[in-house]
Amino acid sequence: MSGKRTSAEVLVDSRRRDRRLKRAKVLETAEAMVGSNQPVTFAAVAKTAGVSNWLVRADAHEHLQTARDKQAARVQRGRPVGRRPAHMA
Repeated sequence: MSGKRTSAEVLVDSRRRDRRLKRAKVLETAEAMVGSNQPVTFAAVAKTAGVSNWLVRADAHEHLQTARDKQAARVQRGRPVGRRPAHMA
């Protein structure tokens, strides 16, 4: 690589690094929320991670959906399907 970088190159590199760090924080936050059985919503993850809702929806949508599905499956395994508690029958 040659000597000096332009200010535009420095800015682009900085933005990329910032986006990677924020995305990692979002993924880490989502996993922690699944582990602690907190509801995984876009807004809750964004707030907890300290990033914008847009970033969560744009960069980590698939990962959050997977986390939500994992949580839903865990809840479903804990409940009998098609039965009500005796006091509700």
